[in-house]
Amino acid sequence: MAATSITKRVWTTLLGNVGDNPHPLHPMMVHIPFTLYPLSFGADVAAVFLDRFPPITQFLTSRGLYAFSYYTGIGALVATIPAAITGFAELFAISKERSPEARNVAWWHAGLNISAALIALFNTLTKRTTVDFSPYNFNILLSAFGLGGVFYSSYLGGTMVYKYGVGVRRMGEGKKMIADGPNKGVKSEILREE
Repeated sequence: MAATSITKRVWTTLLGNVGDNPHPLHPMMVHIPFTLYPLSFGADVAAVFLDRFPPITQFLTSRGLYAFSYYTGIGALVATIPAAITGFAELFAISKERSPEARNVAWWHAGLNISAALIALFNTLTKRTTVDFSPYNFNILLSAFGLGGVFYSSYLGGTMVYKYGVGVRRMGEGKKMIADGPNKGVKSEILREE
């Protein structure tokens, strides 16, 4: 019995059911990795540009940008952990019977984010062994693909919230609006009441 209540408590906390005004935690967690992935990519591109045009390097150096890119990549990976944990909690809270479209979008959203995180991990491990953390050309190409995946994934995240009401329609005021408001007939992923 105690294990069940602890499991339930952890699960409801991951879904954001804390306090008097519950709201999903996942949207709060995604901003840091979403900011750090582009910063890491941008620093690599700028540093490679500086390396290719020597007249500029007498005023600026690429070494600091490579290190900045390396450490922001690590920061993005660390920040991805709570975003992924809360995201998977949201994913598994989507009722496949009530909203199969939202669940399908959620799987694509998760897959793109996992791919981007694996690319970032590969790039970090590869750059760790180079002088000044400088990337190989394929690292920059992989980062560009990963960044495109992150951007499209964020679009899918918005689709889940604004089109299907994922996360928001099972909590707080959103839950009341489904019963008797303008969203009355909208498909939603409300959890079954216990």
